[in-house]
Amino acid sequence: TEWDMQRKIYAGMLTAADDAIGQVVRAYQEAGLWDDTLVIFTTDNGGPTTTGCITGASNYPKRGGKCSLWEGGTTGDGFLSGPALSRLGIPSGKRFRSLFHVVDWFPTIAEWIDVVPLHQNELDGKSQAESLQQDGAPPARTELFIGFVQQASSDTINNWFGPSLRHLNWKIVQGDYAGPDEYNPNPSGTVNPMPGGLSNSTYLLFDLNQDPLERVNVADDYPDVLQDMI
Repeated sequence: TEWDMQRKIYAGMLTAADDAIGQVVRAYQEAGLWDDTLVIFTTDNGGPTTTGCITGASNYPKRGGKCSLWEGGTTGDGFLSGPALSRLGIPSGKRFRSLFHVVDWFPTIAEWIDVVPLHQNELDGKSQAESLQQDGAPPARTELFIGFVQQASSDTINNWFGPSLRHLNWKIVQGDYAGPDEYNPNPSGTVNPMPGGLSNSTYLLFDLNQDPLERVNVADDYPDVLQDMI
């Protein structure tokens, strides 16, 4: 099937990337630079599964993909590797369980190399250095603004979804849906992005600790949490 072929091509591309990264690592080792190296793998969104450049990506078991506000589109996997982990005091083989936004890498790396960024009070990112080094350290970030997504349902019609916000285990989405997913590849949004906190809007609220797959809207069950998130 077409999907099977997409998956095969995707797997082949990942294998090629793995080979190329291995060549870079060997070059660093041969140049005597490897002992001072930290490798950071990160991403800016989940793989496109329902909309966008659908090329065989999978975010299983998360719901949705790129161009949605579901966790499958707004989160991604990443990892740290390399000999510099021990020099920075970062334990290996550990899973990081706090919120981490991609913009946090800039102040985190700056702290590791003892550089103070200009205009540091205006940075969007927060240094995660202490959180990465110490199990049980207070989270550097307790919330993040996920924002909006736009889906073109035709050449002339755009659908906007959101805004959306994370606070610890809670996630709120303004509106009836968080964008396209396997259950509804063409949901109705709004023609223009809507301001957040509308009193006449409906909301989705998810407790991601209890419902990481975003199956159960608990907005009616936790009115106080919902109001705080709004």
